[in-house]
Amino acid sequence: MAIIKLQGSNEKAKGIFYEFDTNSAPLGEGGMGKVYHGRCVNEQTGVTKDVAIKFMFEGLSPSVIERARREANIQIKSDNLVEMMGFFTTEERMKATGQTLCHYHVVSELLIGVTLSDLLKGVVTTANGEKIAYAEELYTLYKTNPYEFAAIVIRQLLSGLMALHDAGYIHRDIDPSNIMITANRKIKLIDFGIAKHLTTLATQDKHLTSAGQFIGKAQYAAPELVLGDVLHQDRTTDIYAVGIMFYQLITGRLPFDGSTTSVISAQLKQKIDFSPIKNGQARRIIARATEKEQQKRYGSVAEFRVDIEKFDPNAKGGTMLPTLLKWVVPSVAVVIIAVAAILLWPKAETNETDEVVVVHGTEKLMVNKTIESLVCELYDPEKAHAAWIKLQQISEQKNNPNRAQALFVQSRAYFDYTVKSDKNARVYDSEVNAAGIYQQIQNNLKDVVKPNQKKAHELLLHSIEVDPQFYPALYEMSWDYVWGDLRGTQRDPERDGITLVEYLERTLQAAQAAKDTIYPKRVEFTNSTFLEY
Repeated sequence: MAIIKLQGSNEKAKGIFYEFDTNSAPLGEGGMGKVYHGRCVNEQTGVTKDVAIKFMFEGLSPSVIERARREANIQIKSDNLVEMMGFFTTEERMKATGQTLCHYHVVSELLIGVTLSDLLKGVVTTANGEKIAYAEELYTLYKTNPYEFAAIVIRQLLSGLMALHDAGYIHRDIDPSNIMITANRKIKLIDFGIAKHLTTLATQDKHLTSAGQFIGKAQYAAPELVLGDVLHQDRTTDIYAVGIMFYQLITGRLPFDGSTTSVISAQLKQKIDFSPIKNGQARRIIARATEKEQQKRYGSVAEFRVDIEKFDPNAKGGTMLPTLLKWVVPSVAVVIIAVAAILLWPKAETNETDEVVVVHGTEKLMVNKTIESLVCELYDPEKAHAAWIKLQQISEQKNNPNRAQALFVQSRAYFDYTVKSDKNARVYDSEVNAAGIYQQIQNNLKDVVKPNQKKAHELLLHSIEVDPQFYPALYEMSWDYVWGDLRGTQRDPERDGITLVEYLERTLQAAQAAKDTIYPKRVEFTNSTFLEY
């Protein structure tokens, strides 16, 4: 037997240690390591408690190791959250080479059960063949009364999520595969691998979860998540995912499915089809939880939970009137915008809908449907080239009101998201820019658009020349003056620092004049970042 004992200073103070046998059959194996059945041992009494111990593979990147460490440190006691117990490092001396190897381990609560994703497929037994009675009951209910089934699952999920949020964390990866139905009749949220504390989203761990990098699963991802907009990911980001899953548990399908690019496009601008849901209460709850604009969603899990507690699974019909009323005033504004676009630009698209979706982040100001549609088409390999040609045409039309926005999109498409290597430089495209979301665009246009920092800078400058008040471009330009090589010129720290401040001041003035609430926060973040470095 190869027994490994794990004990840190906290465990030593409590008089406990963890142990497992590496020669035993693992409970499972994932991308980061093998999971073993371990024990928590009380040194005084000898009493043991079953735990799960992940033995991480050799050769994993430092960022993966750090994520595991961070996950293990999210130690929250809740009936509806998996309990994490610690991260441990052991050393092994290799006799043949004399080298010392470091091994990493994550200890957590041992859960016996099945995932919700498996249950939805009719699987009610573990990999070892153990039938989970609670899973069997829930699956029967799923087939006979999906509304009641969904309410039970969502209620317990929200209880766990409330505990997580109260501790200051957001999960960012909620979906049925990360929910366990256990043998002791609990529904638990698991896998905190990309969870993050709200206070560190915009200031720390930049290399772990960069802005502009899509994380999670597209089918459950809120707009700010698919855009990689780290600055605006918050508790409502998780609420959106729960709303999507509520829809899935009731209908047996996802509201948006297909290729990743098509799902991302749908998450950004497409309305959910509520026709399969006959319960009016359910429609209203899901509609509010999955609003594209964060401020329109439930403000907290507690608020969401109140509506779930009031939910009658057996109610029929109902009305969407409260939700529909919220669109009356915006629709009037949209009609005015559409008419103005036609008058100012005769060649504007005429087959657009009367809804404009505003997404927080780099694309926030792209309220014109033509530009927004073109951005979404750039993600589609079959439509990308045609969309790029249209953007070029718009950028060349001097009297086109969308010219500055078109130039801005082109600039971001030329942005080279691969060149940053030093620690400080990561800030440029991690916590502020959404540059990473353009990776797919560059892949789709690889024969037309190649990363070119100088070109990106020139297009950004042109966008500002066309519209000096277009503050997304002003803001991105400020970052171009952090490092001279990003714009193809030699860096002059003193001169560039002055220019940086000037662009930030212009950003702030233009954003405040437009009554924007997002970009002043970005300017504040930028200033704090430079103070940090």
